Amino acid sequence: MGQTDLLREAKREMDEMMAGVMPESWLGHARLAIYDSDLSGKQEEFALKLAERVGSKNEGVPANKVAESAIKKTREKMA
Repeated sequence: MGQTDLLREAKREMDEMMAGVMPESWLGHARLAIYDSDLSGKQEEFALKLAERVGSKNEGVPANKVAESAIKKTREKMA
């Protein structure tokens, strides 16, 4: 397991620990949905960055909507 994989897993674990107490607009929910998608490594990186950008510009939007949008756009762009 490379350093990138260890960092990814650590971030995921932190998001999983906080998910139960965070509002539905919290971007960690979007990250978890992206981690659970079937995107490749490069696609996942792109989707995570896109979700962060979209979520920060649209505060209050449910994270599941942000994740769906980021995953869809990633698949379109990186098919």
